[in-house]
Amino acid sequence: MSTTTKHELALEHSDVQLVEINLSKVAFEIKSDKVSTPEDIDAIRDACKISGRTVSIDEAKREITVELAVKVGFDLDEPLYTFEYVIIGRFAYRGNEYDSARLELWARNNAIYTLIPFLREGMYVTTLTSKHAPFLLPMFTIPLTT
Repeated sequence: MSTTTKHELALEHSDVQLVEINLSKVAFEIKSDKVSTPEDIDAIRDACKISGRTVSIDEAKREITVELAVKVGFDLDEPLYTFEYVIIGRFAYRGNEYDSARLELWARNNAIYTLIPFLREGMYVTTLTSKHAPFLLPMFTIPLTT
């Protein structure tokens, strides 16, 4: 017999909200005709490089723009495929308590992680139509701050 526990969530709306996501680049190139094995997929996943950067902080418009990019397979000698996927997220914020340093910290610690599910979905859907097993971006440990 299984039991479930109901968790009540006390969620508050953040002063910062994601208002737009743009796909900046998709480059997917099949490099091998061989049938992908679980080991091949593990190698591709292990060769995944993800990077994020703050593109701009516009205090007059109260907007933060962040770019998140993934490169897959470029470091392998014989990859099944290479894949580059870049998205840009635009966030709007309200309130007067944010200075440039705090906005940059928020972008680095929150915005990048907010965009990862969108990146994961886009990469999965793109590779789903290839003859290889779809690419599922690995889970990441999000650093906790106190």
